[in-house]
Amino acid sequence: MHVFVLIAALWASICLWIHTVLGHHRVHLKIQASDAPRFAKATMWACWHVVTGILAFMTLGLYYAALFTELRDAVIILAASLTLAFSAIFVLVGWRVYRKPFIMPQIYLLAPIGLLSALSLQSLEVMDGPQFVIWSLCIVLSLLSVLHLYWAFGGSWPAKSRAELTELVVGTSGTKSKFPSRTATIGVSLCLALMAALPFLSFDKIYVWVVYGLTALFAVRGVGGFLEYRFRPSAQELPYGKYNRLLYSPLSLAVACLWFALGQFT
Repeated sequence: MHVFVLIAALWASICLWIHTVLGHHRVHLKIQASDAPRFAKATMWACWHVVTGILAFMTLGLYYAALFTELRDAVIILAASLTLAFSAIFVLVGWRVYRKPFIMPQIYLLAPIGLLSALSLQSLEVMDGPQFVIWSLCIVLSLLSVLHLYWAFGGSWPAKSRAELTELVVGTSGTKSKFPSRTATIGVSLCLALMAALPFLSFDKIYVWVVYGLTALFAVRGVGGFLEYRFRPSAQELPYGKYNRLLYSPLSLAVACLWFALGQFT
């Protein structure tokens, strides 16, 4: 498996999720609810789903290119061409509308896919099954660790404020509701960083039990997330409820599967 292609595929998956979930609610639905002409709304609807299809096709293509060598270069060149072309469009739009070429956030989502794809054409680095699992865990957990560290020092993305972030991530609201303390959030970030480094270590039987313990931990979080409405019904009315079903719980189950696969390889 090719390292740069795998990273590009994982990043493309994130972009696809942001487009289909966050973008759909924050951009597409707001335009459909506006007083724009009916034909403009219909055109926007069609174009939005065309872009969704292109992103989904490109993401699957990159995973294919990471696994197989047949048609690999053609798929990578296509992915790089599409994402870099889209990035150039957003640069031009940013310049024309805001007089700031790099203000549109889509640039920072799409351009890395194109650059990583281009780099992969020069890379001969390949991975077998265990390496694929190890790097997948490392990338996902490292990204989560960095995100928690960002939150610990006052960041609020992807929400607009800390109060909205609390509703989105913690599932509580109100004047007495607060985001976890900086110490606690840094602690979570460090734990995730240690988990990201763990797959590169080996401690024989102790290591295997740790891996299966983490499998159980993430599996419980994933399954429990889908049952959370029974004992935290108030959280289901907040943004947390929707994203828990769409992202947090499925991601936990995916990480649990990767830990289990690592245990099988160990």
